[in-house]
Amino acid sequence: MAADLTYYTIDDLRLGQRRSDGPGWRLSEFGLRSDAFRHYRSLDVEKVKVLGVTNGIQALDLVRCIPVFSEDKTGEDVLVTDYEYLPLWCKNHVVEQLAKECIEAFRIRYGLHKFSLFPLRQKGGKQAAQKKFRLINVAGSNSPIRWIYVSGVGWLSPSEFKKRYFPPRNGGFNCPLVMKYRVDAVNRTGHILLLEIAPRDFERMAGED
Repeated sequence: MAADLTYYTIDDLRLGQRRSDGPGWRLSEFGLRSDAFRHYRSLDVEKVKVLGVTNGIQALDLVRCIPVFSEDKTGEDVLVTDYEYLPLWCKNHVVEQLAKECIEAFRIRYGLHKFSLFPLRQKGGKQAAQKKFRLINVAGSNSPIRWIYVSGVGWLSPSEFKKRYFPPRNGGFNCPLVMKYRVDAVNRTGHILLLEIAPRDFERMAGED
């Protein structure tokens, strides 16, 4: 499978797709991962650059350079975690390993999914780690999430979060940094509790239900 994948970079997504009659972003293709990594590093950190892979039919962005905080003038490399949710890519162990290598090679701290950032490495709550709880949907909602904590903003309800950040503004490249959720869960004795958990722990718990 590794031989079927090639790599690409995009110099600046903000320019829009290049057309024959005008400017736009430039895509470069590479057969070797090392060449793609090297070229990605050479691109300007003040631009929304991309590193990705393709199987010749579908393309998958893996790393994107975007400002993590609104006051940042330069971007930071973040891992695009869409591969975890796409049927074609989620079971591809080569892509999974490549994502891990990107995290190490570019010292990535944050993940990006659905226009929201989240810490990749957080100490999981003991409650979630012990798997003594099961997530349950909030009454009148199809989600267990009651509150969302956004860095620099504080706790927001899901409706307020959506109102503030969706659809994405500024071309979709300034994303909220979500640090934790408050979620409804039930323990083994049937008691309903409100838990604070990291986004990655939430995804793991939600996947186990």
